[in-house]
Amino acid sequence: MELAPDYNKLFANNIVVITGVARSGTTLLGKIIGSFSNTHFIFEPPTFRLIPPLIEEGYLKERQGGETLKAVLFEELYLQIIHGRYINFNEKDDSYIGHYVNPEIIKQRWKKYRRRKDVIEDLENKNYLFVLKIPNIQPSLKTLKNLFHDIKFIHCIRDGNSIVSSSIRRDFFTQDYLNKRSVDWSNEISSIKIPWFINKKDYQYFSKWTQYTRAAYIWRILTEMGLNFADENKKYVFQFKFEDFINNPEPFVGKIEKFVGKKRSDITIQHIESIKSYKQLIYPDNTPNIEPPEREKFVNLRKKLKYF
Repeated sequence: MELAPDYNKLFANNIVVITGVARSGTTLLGKIIGSFSNTHFIFEPPTFRLIPPLIEEGYLKERQGGETLKAVLFEELYLQIIHGRYINFNEKDDSYIGHYVNPEIIKQRWKKYRRRKDVIEDLENKNYLFVLKIPNIQPSLKTLKNLFHDIKFIHCIRDGNSIVSSSIRRDFFTQDYLNKRSVDWSNEISSIKIPWFINKKDYQYFSKWTQYTRAAYIWRILTEMGLNFADENKKYVFQFKFEDFINNPEPFVGKIEKFVGKKRSDITIQHIESIKSYKQLIYPDNTPNIEPPEREKFVNLRKKLKYF
């Protein structure tokens, strides 16, 4: 039986987490950064939705949870992707491997990596970057920083009005949808599952609010968490607005290259070119649909971020 590698050493100085509120552009950012040269990308790993909250809530000790997270992240996800296993070849999916690396390279790996040891030795000898994208992870950023040495974060901000509209269109905050969420750790009150990171004093309100108010509240508290973490950890966070990125992606990609220490690939260039045809939707003002006092808080954060 092969011995486990030193996960702390394996992930030191070479892991990047892309996050933002769901519907803020993290999928597009994942395609951009995940296609950089010498990177290995994971699309929304469930492990990151489960283990950090258990640490935050005190069900797992930080060291125990951290070692578990790193082991699962490498053994069950990155190792398999590098080997060429568990690969999504469905071109219609956001997690399609061709969005990040030429599928022919995957086929070459099938011949190159005959054993687990081959992958580990290759990682030790080359300068790889591990990238993953997962929205709504802002409540766990501090914990992740403690667990991974010199981990870096890309925090994408988007106008709350757009987030609310997009969330409503996808029924993200209906009672039925919330109760069917199987991956997120949650608490239950009044027959509705509530995201674990919500302040306990707001439980009763959240269970009674409309979809619009729930969406506005989630956008506000997660965005504030991300902003506060970025302000306290400037060295480790690259932060920008989705709208600015879409209007002129080139300078942002250049800054991200410098931040993560990797260069764009031909696939990255294709993604950048595709942004030129992207048309931002103009959503109706959702403010009247948001219940007070959340309405005022929502408006104040939008003003602070200069969205109007």
